Amino acid sequence: MKEKFKVMESKINRPLMYLAGSLIWLVIISVAVVIFFIFREISGSGFMNNMEYRALHFFILIFAEACLVLCCLFLIYLMVNFKKKYFRRIIVDEKGVSVYNIRNEMIHQTLYADLHHSNDVYLPDISHRIHSQPSFRITLRIFKKDKTGQIKEESIDLDNNSFSIKNKFELYRHFLNGIQTFRPELKIGQRTAEQYNLESHLTENKKISE
Repeated sequence: MKEKFKVMESKINRPLMYLAGSLIWLVIISVAVVIFFIFREISGSGFMNNMEYRALHFFILIFAEACLVLCCLFLIYLMVNFKKKYFRRIIVDEKGVSVYNIRNEMIHQTLYADLHHSNDVYLPDISHRIHSQPSFRITLRIFKKDKTGQIKEESIDLDNNSFSIKNKFELYRHFLNGIQTFRPELKIGQRTAEQYNLESHLTENKKISE
């Protein structure tokens, strides 16, 4: 009897999340202070006096004030809706990898059963890619059939959210182990196998021994 394939769930890097949130609120407070001093500068000299003696300076201050207010409102909106918009919960199990939002609604799923052989003789069926822009991250390259029946290259990107997940490496590795367990006919690239320290008997695409 085969060993039950365990379920692995994403873990949020809460210290990093709180640090990022604190920095954004610090920026919001700093911008609000600048807005206050600009407003005091504008109102202190009087509207008519500014228009008559230093119109260019006055309009520059008005423009800067408007830009800062919009920036501040945007940052506040971002923070208030941060979890609702960007939160992702990722689960890797015997079916594949599933992504959920904060309301526990599934927003994306990649099943082992849907994976296909590569349509490029130079690319393995499963491999990883390292991206440097806009930020450093690693994704998995897979192949699936689209609605027309054509084989298309797709990516599994566990970095595609603003909540930092601290066990991304383990999630990718568990997904690759799932491929080797449930889809042993698919070839995982050697570099990917080395990158994720896959066990040698699994690297050869053999099933878990009974």
